[in-house]
Amino acid sequence: MNNAQKFVGPLGGMIAAEYFDVGQSRSVPWERRREAERLLAALKDPNRVECRGRW
Repeated sequence: MNNAQKFVGPLGGMIAAEYFDVGQSRSVPWERRREAERLLAALKDPNRVECRGRW
């Protein structure tokens, strides 16, 4: 999480949600990992809130 905050903070971004697949290999396709599947679904959701700009 610290690395993500270091990356998005200076750009004015914020961490809005976490998706972490515990015990899953990165070699497993995203569609077969529970949290990765939730992330893909969130990205496809046309009603998701997108935050832009500095807070």
